[in-house]
Amino acid sequence: MSAQSPYVDLPKQAFWKSGVVQENPFHVQEIIQPKFKVEKQTKIATAGSCFAQHITAHLKRHGLQVLDAEPAPSTLAADQHTKYGYSIYSARYGNIYTVRQLLQLCQEISGERELARFAWQKNGRFFDALRPGVEPDGYASAEEVISKRQSHLSKVKSVFEDMDLFIFTLGLTEAWIDQQTQTVFPTAPGTIAGNFNPDQYSFKNFQFIEILADFNKFQQELQKIRRGRPLKILLTVSPVPLTATASGKHVLVSTTYSKAILRAVAGQLSDNQPHIDYFPSYEIVNNPRLHSIAFADNLRTVRSEVVSIVMQHFSKAYLPQESANKPETPLKQQAFNPQCEEMLLETFSNKTQIKQEPSKSTRPTIIQVIGNSFLNPFKACLEQQLSSTSLQSKVAVNYFPVSWMTEKWHQISWVWLTDYDDYPIKWGQPITVKDLLKEHQHRLANINYQQGIPEAMCFVGIFGLNRTAIMDLHPNQKPNQLDDHGRYIKHFRANGIPIIEKESQCNPAFIERLTTRIKACKFHIEQILSAFDAKQIRIFDGPLMSETCGRYWMGDDYVDSGTQAIYNQIISNIINEHLSEHINDGIITLVDSSHYANNGFTKAAFSKGRPEDDMHPQGTIYNTVINPFINHLNHHISTLPIQGSH
Repeated sequence: MSAQSPYVDLPKQAFWKSGVVQENPFHVQEIIQPKFKVEKQTKIATAGSCFAQHITAHLKRHGLQVLDAEPAPSTLAADQHTKYGYSIYSARYGNIYTVRQLLQLCQEISGERELARFAWQKNGRFFDALRPGVEPDGYASAEEVISKRQSHLSKVKSVFEDMDLFIFTLGLTEAWIDQQTQTVFPTAPGTIAGNFNPDQYSFKNFQFIEILADFNKFQQELQKIRRGRPLKILLTVSPVPLTATASGKHVLVSTTYSKAILRAVAGQLSDNQPHIDYFPSYEIVNNPRLHSIAFADNLRTVRSEVVSIVMQHFSKAYLPQESANKPETPLKQQAFNPQCEEMLLETFSNKTQIKQEPSKSTRPTIIQVIGNSFLNPFKACLEQQLSSTSLQSKVAVNYFPVSWMTEKWHQISWVWLTDYDDYPIKWGQPITVKDLLKEHQHRLANINYQQGIPEAMCFVGIFGLNRTAIMDLHPNQKPNQLDDHGRYIKHFRANGIPIIEKESQCNPAFIERLTTRIKACKFHIEQILSAFDAKQIRIFDGPLMSETCGRYWMGDDYVDSGTQAIYNQIISNIINEHLSEHINDGIITLVDSSHYANNGFTKAAFSKGRPEDDMHPQGTIYNTVINPFINHLNHHISTLPIQGSH
């Protein structure tokens, strides 16, 4: 019996090449094998580091029962909620960066521990050192801090008693501890309030065994509060690097250590305890296929678009289908600005100038344009339009040529065209349009995604909507037959395209083939609309050839008969029948019919200077379809928030 490797029958996600290198980083298949689903009736509590705030906001937007034991007062404006610690988590405990801090909170509630010396002062005001960010103006006295904390603990207790699912994001291993009381704090004394005294406070970097033990102790204390009532726990690890480290090591080394420890703890707990699951937000954000574009320029702040991608994975894995299908859109910065005390450590850096987050005017908006041979005139028109507006300095356009294969219209192939020598795309194996997303982003990630995720995605001509379909969809046609100069055979009508005087004379086989193509176009367009992360998808029709070109390819009698105009109407009827929804909502844009002459061909004004055998018009034919797109893009950019989320 011959030996067989145990790796032979493993699925593609088990291999780095197929599971990472060739996988779409925005929709990583099989990266999550959820142990349970989050139902609408599930009572959810959330806590953890600042990245956990995104999960809370996401669950609320999807209509799930996120407990909120300390809701904001009705007199407080919504845009002030996060400033005062409201609407962030299930109670106003602020960010809980370490598991020891979580255990400490639980022990306070269960009566196992009574804390002292947690009222810090600053400018005559008093702050709860265990949640210093929730009351930015502080309290009038230490007694008020204690009173407010007792009230807070009673609210947290109700959360712990009522929750069915606890979602916790592990953030840090580093902390500061009161040497006398062993109280652990979320921030170093002197950062928000208090004063640092090295005789009173010491640095602590928790190890794997300590964090694992702390979490298990937390569960034991929690069960006392819950009187044994079971619950589910979902762990995540924050992908956000450390702002600073007091370990004495390089911050990159300390970040790697911290995340490795936390990830190992989460894995140990999830692997060995059936009620605990792990959601890989850390892996999705730090996927090497993203080439670090998941982060803003400071390489810490996770871009809002990437947060949306993370939460799409979360929805698909854990939420009910009706909730998971709800689109996930990046939140405006002013509407949701996660509170993160650790970020304040950056202000203590006196060795380097702090780099400010770029404003929306300094980061270009990315536009991807994917097209077949009509891409060149479209490119000329788009760039001319951009140059005449203020958008020229605000956008970065990337062009990617794709060839529509006429005999196998459901497939495309990445090609090399002479007009696109500056675009590093080479010949590749044909791929189905269904797989366009994966192949497109696989190739493009190495080229331009360092600039950011696209705000607009344009497709030009590749769906076969242009009127040249009559040449490859009619029976008995041989559109790939070339002459001695490598050109298509002249006078296609001789190969079987009939001259007709009315629609009823059209060959039924042509109608059937055309209908099949348009239905397939609809299917693939809807797949792209549901799969792409670009906020604005536009699909542009490829215009018909000029009259001069028509005479070259199809003969004078065909052009003079007006047959093309009848075919145009037939094609338009079928397109409108199956694609009207996407035409009406502006996703699909067809060339203005006023650009066609009475004989059905593109007017001569759009073909000046073109060779007689070139079926591509001048770029000016796209003016009427690009103008609305430019106007919409201009408005869209003017309303964009500063990109990025903590």
